[in-house]
Amino acid sequence: MASSGLELLWVSAPQLITGAGRTLGISLLAIVFSSIGGVGYGVLRSLGKRWLEVPLRIYLELFRAIPVLVWLYLFFFGLPIFLGVSIPALLVRSAGAFFVGGQRGR
Repeated sequence: MASSGLELLWVSAPQLITGAGRTLGISLLAIVFSSIGGVGYGVLRSLGKRWLEVPLRIYLELFRAIPVLVWLYLFFFGLPIFLGVSIPALLVRSAGAFFVGGQRGR
């Protein structure tokens, strides 16, 4: 058992480095996919087609109107049902607290 915080940090360093790498990878993927989606949305909106306006508006308003915590809730309970993926409750609780702080500007 670790006797000091520094020793605990040293012992945990490989997991922390792995986690940091995964976080950067996920962040990079999120930036790439959201950029592609945003450009695609912008191109479709700029076409000026009347039949595209309603679906694009519904898509945008749906994602704007549903709070991040609701999306987390849907992922936590929906992924195990549809994909068989399990997310630990502590992870969702921590992420939820983080997002609430961001939404409130703290």
